Amino acid sequence: MSHQFDASPGKSASEAAFREAANKRAALEARLSEEQRARYQALRQKQDAELKRQEQRLEQRRKDYQSEVRKNGIAPSLDMIALDRNTPRALRDAARDYASQDQWVADLRKAQEREQDRFLERAQANEPACVEPERPRPSLSRE
Repeated sequence: MSHQFDASPGKSASEAAFREAANKRAALEARLSEEQRARYQALRQKQDAELKRQEQRLEQRRKDYQSEVRKNGIAPSLDMIALDRNTPRALRDAARDYASQDQWVADLRKAQEREQDRFLERAQANEPACVEPERPRPSLSRE
């Protein structure tokens, strides 16, 4: 079964690719057995809890960064703070931590999507699903 999307002028190729991937995932999810569906739901719940925890850390890093910006009366972009040696160290550190956590969360989302895809592919091939989730490899500990 092949899905084809018409590329209307207002739609980008990335939107079509996203829809196709979502349709494929939905089709694979619909074919799961009850046991597979329960394991997949447990995986998703575990992933959601980890993502929520990391997003809370991101929010705290954002607040710390904004507090330093207000304290110093400086409003440069995150990219410029790292390059400007005249920026106070606390602000540079807050900006670096915020940007690092933001990247961590983005990497975690991608890793979780890949893990879900692998689970669904293995379920279709009747292979045992991975028990331990893939996590992005941080350069600094997030604990």
